[in-house]
Amino acid sequence: MRDLHKQSGYIVLMGMLVLMIGAMVWFGASGNVMVNRMMLQSNNEEVTQLEQIKQKMLAYAVMHPEVFANVTPKPGVGYFPCPDVDGDGLPDNPCGIKSGTDQLYVFGNVPYQNTLQNFNFLDKQLDSRLYWFAVDSRFVENSALYSFATSSRFAPLNDQLDTHVTDIHHKQVAPILLDGDDEIVMVLFYAGDTLASQARPSVDAADYLEQPVEIVGENIGFNSTGTAMQDFNDYVIAITRSEWQAAMLMRLSRDNSPADQIPDMCVSVGAAGQHWFNDCSYNSTSRPIYSCDGVAIDNLAGQGWRSLLCE
Repeated sequence: MRDLHKQSGYIVLMGMLVLMIGAMVWFGASGNVMVNRMMLQSNNEEVTQLEQIKQKMLAYAVMHPEVFANVTPKPGVGYFPCPDVDGDGLPDNPCGIKSGTDQLYVFGNVPYQNTLQNFNFLDKQLDSRLYWFAVDSRFVENSALYSFATSSRFAPLNDQLDTHVTDIHHKQVAPILLDGDDEIVMVLFYAGDTLASQARPSVDAADYLEQPVEIVGENIGFNSTGTAMQDFNDYVIAITRSEWQAAMLMRLSRDNSPADQIPDMCVSVGAAGQHWFNDCSYNSTSRPIYSCDGVAIDNLAGQGWRSLLCE
């Protein structure tokens, strides 16, 4: 049985974090909520739901080590769930490889919850088939592409991560674009009313969204607006790289004990230990697909934040 005192403290901490991230999202909403403005007033509830999902996604990423406190090695900050692609309301793990081809991004419905970790993303009374998201494959928590040994996540995931990756044609591209912007981690969608060309219910994104067709192995450019309401009624918001970075650094740069202009984690976490705050490393003869130094210690969850914040 869980320690009730610890559990209540965790719930309070999560609530405070959601409020802080909510404030950050609220003040940036005017620039980041990109919707078809002619339909904004009549569909304000759906836009609000998208913002709430965005806040929950960011909270999940910031509190990832606590959400997965029972996992070894304990993962670091910044990761998101895999999408629901079969319509059952749950993340479809692992994700990142489709039909044997590496995916630069993963795309599907917002899951209701991660049941194993007891974290909710979407209220049960809502139809999850109307809420979609796409996320850079390097940011998912259960990666078929980057899984290696005891780790199921890409590393090192930090604010120095390259914007571009290599696609199936050996070109350097950003995995996801929104209106041409390549500094995008995640795009969230609400599907408007059914259009003449669509048939619902369905697990096909084309029956809900007016977006480009996914081509596995290539990147994708999503749109936030269309030319006419009868042809486009998606509601679209994003988590940008700068928003993701700000949310992670809000936690990692905390300087309270003592207030000495040195992030607390630089002192509380041992520099040579196996911890996600430290550099990624491995000690086996095979090398993970991501960049990780071969040294004596095995620290596959390492994200390299110490090198960025403490040295």
